[in-house]
Amino acid sequence: MPALAEAIKQVKNIQVKDFYDMKTVNNPKPSIVTCFKCVCLMKEMPKPKKPNDPGQLEMDPEGYFFEHTKKILLANPNKLLKDLIEFDKDNIPDEVVKKVKPLLDLPEMAADRIHSVS
Repeated sequence: MPALAEAIKQVKNIQVKDFYDMKTVNNPKPSIVTCFKCVCLMKEMPKPKKPNDPGQLEMDPEGYFFEHTKKILLANPNKLLKDLIEFDKDNIPDEVVKKVKPLLDLPEMAADRIHSVS
């Protein structure tokens, strides 16, 4: 429960301008890519297409940042922030938890790493 409370606090601290800033990122760090992959999975978005651009493919091999985040989620930063704040955290399907949980244990998802990149 303390981790959940901290996560809720952090989401409530996000400002919509932060998402507008994120729209301009063309060289995302692994922490950013993984964080938005988690958001896409939690929102149960379909698996994205892999990027065709070799540079994008290297940074985002599955396409979650360049396909889903930049083109869909960040198309409306106000809606994204509202969706995150109102997310139904009490009814997350088990299959989504199974996909997201291992990502949260990755080194790039450590709070200090995320804080240092965005």
